[in-house]
This record gives sequence, C-alpha cells and structure tokens, in this order.
Amino acid sequence: GYTRSDAAAGRLNWRDLTPPEYRPLDDRAIAELLAGADRYTPFEKEYVHKAGGRVAVQLFGAFLPGSRTRGVTFVIDQTDRKRAEDALR
Repeated sequence: GYTRSDAAAGRLNWRDLTPPEYRPLDDRAIAELLAGADRYTPFEKEYVHKAGGRVAVQLFGAFLPGSRTRGVTFVIDQTDRKRAEDALR
C-alpha cells in the first residue's frame, strides 16, 4: 500500500509498521547482528498495510561485505503463499 516515494521520503518507519506481537522477532534479529553475525536468521512476521490490514512478509537481512554499519534487508510478500496454505487446510 505504500509507494517507493513514501520510502524514499523517509515517511516509513519499519518499527511503526510492525504490530507489537512481532517486535520481539525484530529485536532478536537486531541482537544477532549486534552480537557479531553477518546476517540475521530469516523470519516471518506481518506489517501493517496503509489501509490498516496486515501483510504477511518474510525478511532476510545482512551487512554488506566489509561493513558493520551498512546492510540490506529483503522483505518478501507472503500473501499468496499464506492464501494457498489456508486453502489447503
């Protein structure tokens, strides 16, 4: 629901978009990096959609090679996968 320009303008804060019950997972990933890991263990959580609903995502993140201050995180929308799992149930 958010646009690339929302992100580029700095209007998005991933902590604000994270429902409270998922914040411990974020904290665990940050703790892994602070403890010296080059990447954190991938995990699933939800973000709050611009319209107020939730979006299931999977996150993967790592520091850039040779850096302990710059990194990248991939956020993969899991909505279709979750719908397929629900349909199979």
